[in-house]
Amino acid sequence: LFLMLLALLMTASACGQTPSDSENSSDPVNANTPEVEETETELKDAVPENLTFGGADFTILASNAYGASSLVEGTTGEAYNDAIYKMELNTESRLDVKISEVLDPAMNTTAVELVAANDTTYDAFSMTDKDATTVAKQGIFYPMADIPYVALDQIYWGDGLSESLSLKGKNYFAISSFNMYSIERTAIVLMNEAVAARHQIKVPWDEVFSGKWTQDMYAAYDNIATNDVNGDGVMDEKDSYTFGASDVRDVPEKFLYASGMKLIDIDEDGLPYCSFYGSEKFIDIMEYARNISYGPDCLFGTTCETANTAINSSEKMFIYDRELFTISEFRYLNTSNADLYRNMESDFSILPMPKYDEAQDRYYSRTCNTIFSLVPVTATDLDKAGAVLEAMSFEGYKTVLPAYKETAMKNKVARNQESADAIQIIYDTRVLDLAKLYLPAHLDNKIYIPLKEGNSIVTMFEEQRNVIETSINDLVAALTEPQEAAALTEPQEAAE
Repeated sequence: LFLMLLALLMTASACGQTPSDSENSSDPVNANTPEVEETETELKDAVPENLTFGGADFTILASNAYGASSLVEGTTGEAYNDAIYKMELNTESRLDVKISEVLDPAMNTTAVELVAANDTTYDAFSMTDKDATTVAKQGIFYPMADIPYVALDQIYWGDGLSESLSLKGKNYFAISSFNMYSIERTAIVLMNEAVAARHQIKVPWDEVFSGKWTQDMYAAYDNIATNDVNGDGVMDEKDSYTFGASDVRDVPEKFLYASGMKLIDIDEDGLPYCSFYGSEKFIDIMEYARNISYGPDCLFGTTCETANTAINSSEKMFIYDRELFTISEFRYLNTSNADLYRNMESDFSILPMPKYDEAQDRYYSRTCNTIFSLVPVTATDLDKAGAVLEAMSFEGYKTVLPAYKETAMKNKVARNQESADAIQIIYDTRVLDLAKLYLPAHLDNKIYIPLKEGNSIVTMFEEQRNVIETSINDLVAALTEPQEAAALTEPQEAAE
C-alpha cells in the first residue's frame, strides 16, 4: 500500500510540472495574485465616483506672491506647465466644474474684507502659512478636517507634511499636492564643481550617500576658496569665498532643522510649544551658523549692508565661480533665478543640508512659507469645495509632482546622476518649519540680526519669551475653542 501511494504521488507531481497544466492552471491563488497586488497598491481619492456639480464655477483666491498661484492658462509644451494644466482639466471633467484662480496683491486684507461682507464669490483661498495664521484668529476659515471628502491622512495632502499641522489631533490647515511651493522652498546645498576642481576638491558623494555628510565636514572646507582675487586688501563681492547663501537671513534655521531640531514642536497633547529654550544644542547650532554665515569665509561676513544686495551678490558669485558652496532652495534653480543657473557654464552639484553628526538618524530638509488650501466660512457649497480640493490634490500628486521632480528638477536642473539621486533624498526628508506658522511676527527673519551683529541669541529669545508663548496660546485658543464650545452643545441640542 505504501509503495502504491508513493507511485501515485510521484505521478501527480510529474503531471503538475507539464507545460500545458502549468499554463492553464486554475489555481485561484496564483491566477489572482496580480489583481490582488494591484488592488492593494492602487491609490484613490475620497470623492465618490458619480459626484458632479452641473458645470458650477469653482474660484480660488490666491496671493500673487510667494508661489501661491496653482494654475496655468494653457499648454506650452513644457512638461511641468502642461502637467498643471492636465490636473485642472482632469478635475473639471470628472466633477463637471469650471476652475479659475484670481490673484490678489493684498491677499490678507482682501480675505478678511470678503468674509466680513459675506461675499460668496470664492470657494477656496490659497495663502502662505504665515499669512493664513495672521488672519485665522478672525475665524474666516473652516477647519480643513471638517470639509467633506478631504482625506488629510492620504499621501497626496502634502506627502505627510499636513500631519504636523494638527492641533489637539485636528487639522485646521492643509498642504495640497497641486501646489509645489512646499517643495520649492526646501533647503539644499549647491557646490560649484569648477571652484572645487580649482582647489583639487571632490564632491563628497560617498559621504552624502553613506550618511556621513555632517556640519563638521561642511565647516572643514573653511578658507579653501576664500581669496582676495584683485589684491586690493578689501574682501568684497569682487573676491572669492568658500561659503555663501541665496538668502542669508534664514541660514540659521536651515542648519537648525538639518540638525533634527525645531523652533516650534508639538507636545503629547497635540499643542505647539517652543522647544529650543534651555537647549545647549540650539546655542551650539546658532554659533555654528554665525561662524559659517558671518565669518571671513563668507561674503556676508565682509560686506552686507542690505539683505537684498547680499542676496543678489551671492547668487551671481556662485554662478560666476567665486563661491565653493551656497546654501539655497529648489526655487532658485527652478523659478526666481532659473535662467541664471541653467545658463551657468560651470557644473554644480546639489547636496542635502548636512547632518548635525553621523549619529543622526537621517537628513532633515527644512521647508517654509508653504501654501495652505483653505475654505472660507462664506463658501456656499462645502461638498463642492471639498470634492474639488480633494480631486485636485490627488491629480496633482499623480501628474504635477512627478513632472516637477523628474522633469523640472532631476532632468533639467541636475547636472549629474548623483545630484538627481540627492534631489530624491532631499524631497523624502522634508520637514515643515512650524515657526513660520505660529510665530511669523516674532521669528520671521529675526534670528539672523543678533547673529550678524554679534549679539546673544539667547538674550533675544529670553526677552521675547512671554510674548512668544502668549502669541502661541492666543492662536491655539482662537482656532480650537469655538469648535470645542460647539461640540459641548451638540448632545443638549440633540436631546431637545
